[in-house]
Amino acid sequence: MINMRMKRQRQRGAVIVETAVVIPLLIGLLVGALEFGLAWRLHNEMTRTVQTATLAAARSGVDRQADFQLLREIRAGIPDSDNIAWVIVYRTTAGDGEPPINCVNAADSLV
Repeated sequence: MINMRMKRQRQRGAVIVETAVVIPLLIGLLVGALEFGLAWRLHNEMTRTVQTATLAAARSGVDRQADFQLLREIRAGIPDSDNIAWVIVYRTTAGDGEPPINCVNAADSLV
């Protein structure tokens, strides 16, 4: 009878220790999944905004207001657009879509 009672108390203690080990891991997993989801959503918003702004600028063509339209679409698509330091608007002739080196150098000098 005494052995059964001691065995139950030891098992209860083991359950408490196991719970104390597992709960922080589960909370960390939950927070990590939440952070990943928020980062994924932000990435999708940025991608959609850039696509929309690029399309608006392409529709404007050689209009003098094309760059303004592009910046207005970016401001409308990003909720916290006041934190954007700069936007590079450039014309490329290369097929890779990379900005010309002088645009990159000019942007780096602003930082």
